[in-house]
Amino acid sequence: MNDPTTQPKISENPKIIRQRRWPGVVLSVFVPGFGHFRAGAWFRGVLWMLGIYLSLAAFYFSFAFSFVPVIVGWVAFVFCLLLWIVMLRDNFHPGRMTWKLWILFAAFLSVNFILPDPRDWLCKPFRIHSGAMEPTFINGDRIVVDLLSHRFNGFKRGDIVVFSGAGIPVFEDEIFYVKRLVGFPGEQIEIKNNAVYIDGKRLTEADGIPPITYYPASPHLKTNALKEGEVFIVGPDEYFVLGDNSMHSLDCRYWGGVPITNLAGKVSKIYYPFSRTRNLKNTRCQHGATLKNFSQ
Repeated sequence: MNDPTTQPKISENPKIIRQRRWPGVVLSVFVPGFGHFRAGAWFRGVLWMLGIYLSLAAFYFSFAFSFVPVIVGWVAFVFCLLLWIVMLRDNFHPGRMTWKLWILFAAFLSVNFILPDPRDWLCKPFRIHSGAMEPTFINGDRIVVDLLSHRFNGFKRGDIVVFSGAGIPVFEDEIFYVKRLVGFPGEQIEIKNNAVYIDGKRLTEADGIPPITYYPASPHLKTNALKEGEVFIVGPDEYFVLGDNSMHSLDCRYWGGVPITNLAGKVSKIYYPFSRTRNLKNTRCQHGATLKNFSQ
């Protein structure tokens, strides 16, 4: 009589042996949780999909707004990264793709491409490439621009804004620039006594303008520059912006107002390098900064 312990084991479901696990991970890279759909665990797949997208939304929100500390944003980033790794590991399951699942996968993938990227409407990172905003920003700082809140609260005097160069003769259309918002439509701008005056009133820290020295436009540049004591009236659909590094900033003193439609949002924080991370609502420009070469 044969010993049953010596007989080869036969799986009750041989198909499982041929079903590979790694395709579930690959599919989940593009559609989070889809490895579980492939394995037939629909509820678990939906949970992973919602969990990943909600964690990413929390990460973007934490970086977008200035009232959220920078450290919270970095913690959210690390959490999202770890959650993503755990999700991929959890989708390492055997399964098989049917034509219906392929259609569903293609549909989810299409939705990912059709839906707007949160970075296009919520926040976007930029890198500072000049010294025009020193010492608030220095060359190499990585900043986050809040693209959303101004749609509800508008801009305030003293906000540091990012705008495109479209329609501004001295700038490139596809490049974004960062300056401090000083004047609003219809206001009369005057620079004298190393300060900015709006409708005859000198701007101070109470108006959101840091205690730095402002200079009239350099007479060496052949432009329609705003000279000492001259008055510039901001157009009805424009803002007036200045660089904090006044002596070495190419700004509205040289080319007039920025069209309102050019403004993308306001800077909420510096997120890198770590030694300079801070929320912009707590940032104050210190008088006596080191000036560098003329820059935009």
